[in-house]
Amino acid sequence: MLDIQAQIEREREMQDRGQRREAAIIQKQLERDEAAETPAGLAVVVGIGVNMTSAGLSDELAATATSIRAETDRTISISDLEQSLTKYLGYFYGILANTGGATQILDEWRKRSTYFSGKHVRVTLGGRTFEGVTDGLEPNGALRVRTPDGQLEIVNAGEVERVRPSENNNN
Repeated sequence: MLDIQAQIEREREMQDRGQRREAAIIQKQLERDEAAETPAGLAVVVGIGVNMTSAGLSDELAATATSIRAETDRTISISDLEQSLTKYLGYFYGILANTGGATQILDEWRKRSTYFSGKHVRVTLGGRTFEGVTDGLEPNGALRVRTPDGQLEIVNAGEVERVRPSENNNN
């Protein structure tokens, strides 16, 4: 595998040590396509939200969210999740770093994604919200969403959620 030092920390741990501000600064540098230099070298911030269980979710969130426990009927440790995430992030980064890697990553994403095409979704980008049907990916990995009026929206970042059948009779 790659010779990288991965450090996975939960947001609470970073707050306890006052590092949340440092992570926010690094994130802003990365958003501007600037190298994020830290005392330990270049840094990449990857934000992934994972629900270990559904316990404690609000009724609103529980209606749309799932958890590892709900999907697998198993309880796994945070340590096991961290090891798995680190392993696969390294694996796919290795693919991405090779010639033609971006195309291969998109192909892998298509194989695994239930949102790749044909899903009714609601997209929130800042203060703007729209609905449509997913219509594949751009070469850079952005999601394409076709709106009811036929317009193609390119979603580089934002919140994408499935529109449930009870919310949309076209589903």
